[in-house]
Amino acid sequence: MSKVGPAQKGKPKSAKTRRLFKIKNQETKIIVTGDICINTLMWSVLPQGHEGLTWENNTNLHSISKPGESLLLAEMTALATGKQIISPSITKNIGLYTDRFLHSFVEIEPFSFSADREKAKVYRVGRFMGLSGTASGKTMLLMPESLS
Repeated sequence: MSKVGPAQKGKPKSAKTRRLFKIKNQETKIIVTGDICINTLMWSVLPQGHEGLTWENNTNLHSISKPGESLLLAEMTALATGKQIISPSITKNIGLYTDRFLHSFVEIEPFSFSADREKAKVYRVGRFMGLSGTASGKTMLLMPESLS
């Protein structure tokens, strides 16, 4: 009975063993796909109490849009595993500010970091404001680049 071990040189003899040998020596790739949503985070800033233009003396609303759902999951998976992730991506010619994707809107507010560190503040979701679909009712399908 012959043993296949790390000391053995060359290709394994049987086709099944060759396939297993090839799979074990390949780098792991992870595919992440699913719903795509653009998350819009909004927060308000009160007037700073100084004289200025009319709009400066009112509450100001700020916002930032970030890829969410499967796009966010792919980014977090890459950071957590250090592995190559195959996933859809939004190209610059499409951009985040399009009506071709689902959009979610949340208001973020400063909260205490923890009960024993009340002065330290972090922003968390204060209110989920809802979702906005596309005008056509159908969202754009993005394929992972290496699969298309």
